[in-house]
Amino acid sequence: YTGDFVASTAYEANDVWKYTADGSLWIVPSDYTSGATAQADIDSKAVRPHQDRDRVESVDTIADLRLVGNRYAGKKVSVGGHTVVGIGGGEYIWLVGSYAGKISADDSIVYIAASDDITGSLGCWFKVNGKRLSADDAGAKNDAAYGLGTDSTAEINNALNATSNPIFIDGKYRVTDITIGGNSGFDGGAGVMNSTIYTNGLTIDGAFSSISSMVVNTESSENFALTLVADSYNNFGNQVIESRLNGLNGIDNHAIETKVHGSYFKGLGKDVGGTAITTDNWDFSISNTLIQDYRYGLTTYNGVQASDLHIVRARTALTLREQGHPSQLVNTYLD
Repeated sequence: YTGDFVASTAYEANDVWKYTADGSLWIVPSDYTSGATAQADIDSKAVRPHQDRDRVESVDTIADLRLVGNRYAGKKVSVGGHTVVGIGGGEYIWLVGSYAGKISADDSIVYIAASDDITGSLGCWFKVNGKRLSADDAGAKNDAAYGLGTDSTAEINNALNATSNPIFIDGKYRVTDITIGGNSGFDGGAGVMNSTIYTNGLTIDGAFSSISSMVVNTESSENFALTLVADSYNNFGNQVIESRLNGLNGIDNHAIETKVHGSYFKGLGKDVGGTAITTDNWDFSISNTLIQDYRYGLTTYNGVQASDLHIVRARTALTLREQGHPSQLVNTYLD
């Protein structure tokens, strides 16, 4: 490797020079003297692409990735893990150009700056298949149980901030609280899926946000497992899909057009207390859902659309206060 291309220079066979415009490497097949520009030599086929671009280099962690040198467009590096080998990682490719905006928003999971260009003004590492992130990609620890485990709040929040798609957090994770929101949803936006969470409570603050195929265990004696924040213009279309919420209180909904489907709410007993769901905004719908062992099952202050809803072992199963938005109950069983 001889470095950047230099005009009117005698190169020998198998020399490799870099085209600075895009960082690509070019090999000299036989002795020659370079022309006025690298592009001219490329166009005349005096050199050919260096096959090193097809080789995948390996490093242990994201910190090591930042130190990789001899970068060029398309260079690939396999990373063994985010912070330690075996948790996260994956394949990264070098992109040439200014990625300062991406780096300022992320620089920990999908877009990674080099140590000698921390702003990403000349390029960055990009995670291949970065649209489908897991909690492990952010370095979260899959080691949680009731009262035990590593706090992965920061890591999971970083993953949520790094993508507008769902994050898949297969495993068991401890978080104090996380907020899901901002154009994120079940039909292609961000959300959390496929995991068990031990938490003081989750928050949805956005539109088309979701939790799906989740188990949420609330360890706080007072907090709701999930709170949906009120904002008539921005918070709507949120969903809880095929999930289980365990603890004293389930959902505290203040958003509009919230949907709960195929879920299970398990309280601590009707004599202990707690509320499965309370909602005070309109167009709340619930279907194919079981609510069990709460003092209060479903309390609505603005109407509800319910179908195939079962509320069992509740001291007060259903409270309806409609305030101009009528309720409709179909195939609803109360015990």
